[in-house]
Parts: sequence; structure tokens; C-alpha cells
Amino acid sequence: MRKHLRFWALTLSVCLALSTTIMAVSPSFSDVPTTHWAYTEITEAVNRGITNGYDDGTFRPTASVTNGHFSAFLARAFYKGEYDDSNANPWWKPYTDALDRHGVLEDTTLGTTIRTVTINEPINRYDMAQMMYNILVDQGAQIPAQAEQEKAQAAIGDWTSVPTEYQNAVTACYAAGVLNGQTDGNFGGTNLMNRTQGCVVVDRLTNYIAENPGDGTANPDQGNDGDDDTTPPASTGTLANGEPATVENVLAMLDEIKEKYPQGTPWTVANSYYSPAFGTNSTGCAAYAYTVSDLIFGDLPVRKHTDYSSIKPGDVLEIKNSSGQTFHWSVVASEVDDEGWFQTTGGGSNPGDTVLWNSWGDINSESANWVVYTRYPE
Repeated sequence: MRKHLRFWALTLSVCLALSTTIMAVSPSFSDVPTTHWAYTEITEAVNRGITNGYDDGTFRPTASVTNGHFSAFLARAFYKGEYDDSNANPWWKPYTDALDRHGVLEDTTLGTTIRTVTINEPINRYDMAQMMYNILVDQGAQIPAQAEQEKAQAAIGDWTSVPTEYQNAVTACYAAGVLNGQTDGNFGGTNLMNRTQGCVVVDRLTNYIAENPGDGTANPDQGNDGDDDTTPPASTGTLANGEPATVENVLAMLDEIKEKYPQGTPWTVANSYYSPAFGTNSTGCAAYAYTVSDLIFGDLPVRKHTDYSSIKPGDVLEIKNSSGQTFHWSVVASEVDDEGWFQTTGGGSNPGDTVLWNSWGDINSESANWVVYTRYPE
């Protein structure tokens, strides 16, 4: 179950703003003078126990913040009291466990397997954005409206190079103002974050959640505590053409879509689409999959699962690599045969890519790593 904002964070923030006594006892660092651009954010992070300095009296504001340290930042800021970090071995595990329980590591480098070499590597801006977005969803905060997200996309100079799996997070965090672009106008997702920036974004995230608590309803497809089914809205139980949602009727609609988007139709990252059913804007192969799904199923709700034996025509597949990162989206275009094979259709995300109708999947493949989104009524 998603958690609403823990009001102690807001209360503490107000207290810090009003009480000169609290500020007076804050640790001072030789490399963070009061004139430092993020003095307030660093000081508040230390006061809240989110981070601390070093034994030599420095904070090292420009040092890289690692995946492990940023995980600790977020756990201490938003899930305090939900972990025991006393005598932890390794030190970061209580924090990553707490984040994992809330879905904060989903769709990040740490989301599939946590290795020491990864946890100690500096975090990049893509993973930071994804973790912050997952916090927004888990805390029940209001996600920026579609118009704000489209405005944010237009302002990001390197938007077309943002990988599909990070686009929702980058757009939402940019629109919410919890992450900004760089001085060159780009997002620079592969660039690394430092300790100062880590304090600043946690402060912004805390304030945004406090000021935009949402209406208490869950955002789609996030943080459902292990239950893969989204909460479906009421629907008519019929396809977009008014016919019953049966396999036979879906196959007939796929034939019509194939005439509209035949093999070889150009489809690249330049193609974008907002799906009300999926609740997200997408580009490239994801945009094609959402488009086909909405053309077939209209306003039918989306549920997701990983039971490959129940795959049906029209289902959307989120295809992940061995590291658990999403690298392609496609739509099931045929029934599964007796040997487990089925045909798919998909668009592309690279220059020169086109629509394909001759790709195949195998439910018995040991390398299959899919999330299945279905819209057939239960």
C-alpha cells in the first residue's frame, strides 16, 4: 500500500526554517562556508540525519554520491523508522531493503540485483531521476499534468536521447522542478551526481511532496507492494470498435491495424504518444505499443502480470534484458501455438527504424524476461 507523506518531514522543515537555535547547532564544515550556494540544503540534510561530514571536518561537496549513499539519503529522508542500520553488514543493505519494499528501486540499475561494484559506483542522473519518481508515486504525491510534462520535454535539449525506460521519470521530475537541466540545456542523464546535488534534490523532493500531496489515489502502475494488478477503472468490457473483448475480435482488429501501419512504416523515437489507459507519454517502440493497444482496447483498463502461459493477442510486452533494464516494447500479434511461439509487432526507437510484423516470441525460452500488460476483462 502506498504511503502518504510523513508529516514529520514537513514539520521538521518548518521548524528548521523558523528556529535559529537549530541552525546554530548545525555542524560547520571547512569546505561549506555560509556563502556556498547550497549551504541551507546541506545544513538541513545534516540536521535531519540524512547525511553527515567527514572526520577531518569537511563535507566534500563535490565528491560523487554513490548508489549506496543516495539510497541511504532517500531511506533516511522518507522511510525513517522502517529499517535497522545498527551493525548492518553490508552497511547499505537496510536502506536498499527499505527502498525495495516501497518499489523505489524499480526500473533502476539497483532494481534487479545489487552488487558491491554497483552500489559503490557514483549514481547517474537517470537512476537518480527514476528513484525520485518512484518516491513521488509511493508517497502519493501529485504527478505533474500532461501539459506540464510536454512543456518539460520541449525544454530538455537532449530529450530524444533519453532512453525509453527513463523518460517518464525524467519528464515528471523535470516538470516538478525536483531535477533541473544543465547549463547547456540538456538533461545529461549519464552524468554523475555529487554530494551537494544529492542534498539539494532530496530537499526539493521533500518540499514538493509536502506542497503537492495529491488526492490519495494511486498513480498507475507503480508501487503496488508486490500485487502486479493495477486498480482498474470502470469500463464497458468492449473493444474500441464496440465488439466484445474476445481473442477472435482482437485478431480482426490487429489485421486492420496492420493495414494502417504495414511492415516498413517508419517509426522512430520521433514518434510520441500519450496513452490515457497507461497513464503516460511515450516515444519510439513504447509509443507504438501503446498506440496499438489503445486502438484495440479503447478505454479498457490495464493489468500486468508475468504469467507467459496466459499471453493473448493484443497484450503489450515490456521486454527486459538480463540486467532487468527495459530495452523494447512490442504487441502480441497472434495466438500462442502448441510449441509456445507467437508473432509480435513493434515499432523502433532509432533513426531509420520501421514497424515490424514478423518478429517472434517463445514462452518457453529460458531468456524470456517480460512484463505482460493485458486489457482483457478478468
